[in-house]
Formats: sequence, C-alpha cells, structure tokens
Amino acid sequence: MSADPDQPAASAPAGSRQALDFDYAVVTDRGNKAENADAADARVPEGKALLSKGVAAAIADGMSSSEGGKQASQVCVTGFLNDYFSTPDSWTVKTSATKVLGALNQWLYSQGQQRYDSAKGMVTTFSGLVIKSTTAHIFHVGDARIYLYRDGVLEQLTRDHRVWIGKDKEFLSRAMGVDPHVDIDYRGLAVEVGDLFVFVTDGISSHVTDNRLKQLLDRHGDNLQAGAGAIMEEALRNDSTDNVTVQLLKVLSLPVQTEDDILQRITELGESNVTILSDSELLVRQITGRYRVKNPRLAQLFEQAQMLLLRIACWNIQHIPREENRRADALANLAM
Repeated sequence: MSADPDQPAASAPAGSRQALDFDYAVVTDRGNKAENADAADARVPEGKALLSKGVAAAIADGMSSSEGGKQASQVCVTGFLNDYFSTPDSWTVKTSATKVLGALNQWLYSQGQQRYDSAKGMVTTFSGLVIKSTTAHIFHVGDARIYLYRDGVLEQLTRDHRVWIGKDKEFLSRAMGVDPHVDIDYRGLAVEVGDLFVFVTDGISSHVTDNRLKQLLDRHGDNLQAGAGAIMEEALRNDSTDNVTVQLLKVLSLPVQTEDDILQRITELGESNVTILSDSELLVRQITGRYRVKNPRLAQLFEQAQMLLLRIACWNIQHIPREENRRADALANLAM
C-alpha cells in the first residue's frame, strides 16, 4: 500500500491580504489489480498566483479497458494542475479550466488513435476542484466523485456518468479521450471554513456507502491522513476489485473578500440577476432609498455598498427574518 506522508497545511504568504489555508492528505493502492491506473494530486502556487488563481486539486481513474489508461489519468491530473496555473489571469476560473481540459482531451484522443488505433486507447475519468477567494469550482467527467462534508452533512457534488445496459452491467457514458470533444460538468459554490472536500475513485464509491463514508469522516475529520487511510481500508475490506484512491482537502481559513472578489464571484457563477438577502429591514429600506442613512459612521459604508451595486447589471434586495438567516447570524457574531 502507498500513502503520502502527512503534509503541513499550505498558507498564503506573510503580509498578504489572503488568508487561504488548508490541510491535505491522499492515499492510493492498486488493490487486486496488476497496476494502479488512478492519479491524484493538489497544487498550491506561491506569491501572486495564489491570489489570482487559487489552489487546485484533481483525481482521475484510467479506464480498465483502455490500453493507455494509466498514462491518461496521470497526464490529465498533471497537465491540469500545470496548465491551469499558466492561463492568463484575465480569464475566469471556468474559462481557464475548460480550455485546459478541452486541450487535454484532444491530446488524449489523438494519442489514442496514433498509438493504439482505438478510440479507447487513452481514456480516463477526471474530477477537479479549484478554490479561488471564497468560491469552489468543480469540473467533472466520468465516475470518480467529489463530495462536500460540511457541518456533519455529506453531499455528492458530482454526477456519475454511467449507463446501465443490464441488471449487472454498466459502462462509462462520458470520459476524457473517447471523442475529440468532451462535455465537462461545471458547478460553482460558496466555500465555508471547515469545509472538507472528499475525492474518491469508483474503487472506493462502489464498496463504501455514503452512510459509511460519513461515519468515517465523523470519526476522523480532524486527522485527514488517518481519515483517508480508514476510507481506503474500508473499501479493501469490502473486497474492492479496483484501484482505490482517496484525496481529502479541508479549508482551514479563507481570504477576506474585496469588492472585486465579489464581482468576480458573480461573474464566475454566471449570475446576471443577483438577489441580496439581509436580516436588517432598516438596511433594505436604506439601500432601496426609502430611508436616509443618518449615522455618519455608517455613511461611508453605505456609499461603498451603493458603488458596488452600480457595478452589477441587475440586482434586488430582500429582507429575511434573522431566525431564518443562519449565515447572517454567524457573520454578525464574527463581526461583534
């Protein structure tokens, strides 16, 4: 069995306005197969790239019936982590990752044809994560999985691209390297401190139920290396017939958002109509012009909010009762 040694959490450079900090662990094993065609890794850039690009992690599983599956998975993970950080800073995360994955897919397809004379020559799944500022971006094709474990709740963020053709027979309906063009699933979501992103290949997910996975995370969530190892051992005990790989990434702290961060996040998530929820009815009335801001200490903050809203094409603000706004309560407590 192989397991990467404990790695210290990576953090932003001293003096940076960023406060991005996380813990990371990965374990992998070939199981009962002759070779391990899984690949997983994460990348933390230094300096300005951490601000402009964030951090990235990926997992891939070379298709067992693909002659070049092992190389395909390694190329996908390494290529994505290298090339994403080489894209222009002016590109959004979604644009950067989509273009990189499109180029990798075309390379896998052409190499599969040239080397193996087959559309299945170099085929792999791919699931990637980029965390920039306070937003997570998920890119996915195939049947590896990314879960989010937050506040004791486990949620699968990706969808398995598999098709059943019989009671006990299924196959991948989408993968990297099968066709010159590939459709990549994308999902963006807000990140919170304490979020744990769980990457697994199907050698894990086929032999460890979501309920059991949650139990293991409940038990080992504060020790990622032990948690990853426990999940892998569980799959092997349950007679997993495939390679098994687990990668865990836990968010320890996040950067403070600026106006530009907020606007970038709106752009990344593709929002053209933004709804703002506030548990302060007074604030809603002030923003909409029904009440005047009388407190001079709040006037400057109010002007900044107005300037930010002017940069958003279409928005509306709504009042929500405090008891229904758990996130607002948490922020209010933090501010106090």
